[in-house]
Amino acid sequence: PLYSLFKLVGGSDEWWNIIFTPHYTASFLVDELRPFPAVFGPLIEAQIPLNPNGENTWKGSSKRGDTDCNITTCVTWKDAGNGIREVLHIGNMYKKHGNLEEMILSTPVYADDHHPSSGHMHAVMHSDGSVIDEKYRDTVLKRASNYVEITKLSNGELNIENQYNFGVQTPGPGVYDLPLEKKPVMLISHALGEGKTIDPSLVRGTGNHARAHPLYSGYNIAAQLSLRLVQGKNGIYYCSNWTTPANCHDMSLLSGIVCAHAIGAKYPFEDKEAKKDFHRLRDLMGI
Repeated sequence: PLYSLFKLVGGSDEWWNIIFTPHYTASFLVDELRPFPAVFGPLIEAQIPLNPNGENTWKGSSKRGDTDCNITTCVTWKDAGNGIREVLHIGNMYKKHGNLEEMILSTPVYADDHHPSSGHMHAVMHSDGSVIDEKYRDTVLKRASNYVEITKLSNGELNIENQYNFGVQTPGPGVYDLPLEKKPVMLISHALGEGKTIDPSLVRGTGNHARAHPLYSGYNIAAQLSLRLVQGKNGIYYCSNWTTPANCHDMSLLSGIVCAHAIGAKYPFEDKEAKKDFHRLRDLMGI
């Protein structure tokens, strides 16, 4: 685990808990990263750098000023197009799997296995911008994909509050194409710090992430790779977030496309780079 190597070279728990874990919580939606495999360190640094600079991030200007966009490390897919069911034109199927498959399916470890009552298992969807510090509020609501705030609770434990700003992320018609200054407040809050409240009249719904986010761990990677033994057996294929070596939306979605292709659906995109990813994941999944 990366944490073990970090401690071996003299790293402090304070740096790990206050800097490293919150930095990646917004991407992984888990607040337990100690099992994270060290071999993935360089890869994740390339995608979401802890030390952003002109070489590993994009910096640019806008009509607001030359330094309006200081750091951009990822791009949200804004044009979702048709739903995946419409694109692939496939129906549902049900078949029974055997004992080996059942053993593999019961193996993955999830975030809620470590912190079952954590606020990161529970989400509140709302339009109350006051949960963001007034000093940063306008900028965050207009420009930021995520807002993370680390505070110490009255019991001495650290709390990692995470706000997803869907006013920026949402690809829905009438939202993604609005000017930034006219975007509605669309927040999804996790683990609010002590003393913070959300106006009940601005709450739009709640969500539960239990069994939704497998941990990055060598144990889970072993489970993922073992699926190669059973993919396609009795006509059954397995996809989702834990069937790929990363707890991320794009690979989870692509794993579903890989399985749909395996049972007869035509691959729906012509982009050469997209096709490369498709074939890479097919090889990795053993399909």
